Amino acid sequence: MKYVEIPTPIGLRLEVPVKECKKIDAERAMACVVKDTGDDFMDVRDGIKICAIVRLFEGSGGHHKGREGLAS
Repeated sequence: MKYVEIPTPIGLRLEVPVKECKKIDAERAMACVVKDTGDDFMDVRDGIKICAIVRLFEGSGGHHKGREGLAS
């Protein structure tokens, strides 16, 4: 996985590069991205790693939706 696509509230879709992606066990996998604040050099969250663990299941088709609040 090279990137994840994230929908925004205003309808744009961001492509965020995946920093790390690994299979944990037969049912779970983890992916991490790194926050880039761009020109906002005063943002102390620049460079933080944001990770999500998903559970794989039969018939999932490889498409997983995130949940609100995981990376707030």
